[in-house]
Amino acid sequence: MNLALLTRAIVSASFVLWASAAYGQVSLALSSVTTTAEGKVDLALSLTSSGTQPAGLQWTLEFATSDFTAMTVTAGPSAATAAAELTCNAESGKSVCLLSGLTYNTMADGVVAIATLTPSANTNLTKVIGVTNAISASLSGDDIITAATGGTVTVPAPTSIGISSLACTPSSVMAAGTTTCSVTLNQTAPVGGTVVTLSDDSTALTVPASVTVVAGGKTGTF
Repeated sequence: MNLALLTRAIVSASFVLWASAAYGQVSLALSSVTTTAEGKVDLALSLTSSGTQPAGLQWTLEFATSDFTAMTVTAGPSAATAAAELTCNAESGKSVCLLSGLTYNTMADGVVAIATLTPSANTNLTKVIGVTNAISASLSGDDIITAATGGTVTVPAPTSIGISSLACTPSSVMAAGTTTCSVTLNQTAPVGGTVVTLSDDSTALTVPASVTVVAGGKTGTF
C-alpha cells in the first residue's frame, strides 16, 4: 500500500471511531416549582435524547443544606419502563445517582427520576438545585455527549400574621349569658403558636385578655 492509500485508510478509520463515540446527544433537565416552606416538593428529572437512546445514566444533584433539610431520589416512569435500577449515594448537600439495568432495554425520553426535597423553615426566595457530572452510555457502552441543567425551588417570603375573621355563636346575647367566639388568622401559626390580644368597648361584656392559636393552626376559640 502506498503512502496516500495508507493515509486515507487511517483517516477513514479515525472518522468511524469518532462518529461511533460521539453519535447522539442526551440532555437531562430538572424541573422548577413554587411552594411554601411547610411541606415537601417534587422535581422531575427529564431525559431528552437524539440519535442514540441511553442504556445508563449518572448524575449528581446538589443543594445548599441551609435551604433544604433532606432530599430523596426515586426512579421515574421512563426508568421503570426500561427496567432500570436507580442507586443513589447521599452525602451532605448532594446525591450521586446511577441509573442502569441488566436488560437490553434503553431509556425512552421522559422522566427518569424524581427528587423530593424538604425546604427548611427559613428558606425563602428562589433556590437552585444543580445537576452536575452528567454521564450517559449507549447499549454498547459508548459514551454519549451529555448536557444537564438544574432546577429551582421558589418559596415566597412569608407575609405578616394577621386576623382574617372573628365570629361568635350566638352573635347576640339578650340577657346574662355567654357566647363562643373564634378568631381566625390569615396563615398558620408558627412554632410556639401565636397570641392574639383581645379587648372590647362595652362595659356589658367580659372577654379574656388573649387567646392562643397553636402552632400549625389558624383558629383560636374563647
